[in-house]
Amino acid sequence: MVKEMEAFFKFIRKLTENNFYGKLLISFENGRIVNIKQEENLKLKEMI
Repeated sequence: MVKEMEAFFKFIRKLTENNFYGKLLISFENGRIVNIKQEENLKLKEMI
């Protein structure tokens, strides 16, 4: 489980380094992460 959490935090760190703007939905089963849904959004000012 430690390796899974390290990978998860590495993933989060990568998102923050890339200025991720959006949502993450983290699904758990029996206390373990089984799925991560990433939804990325665009800011209106970035579209112009």
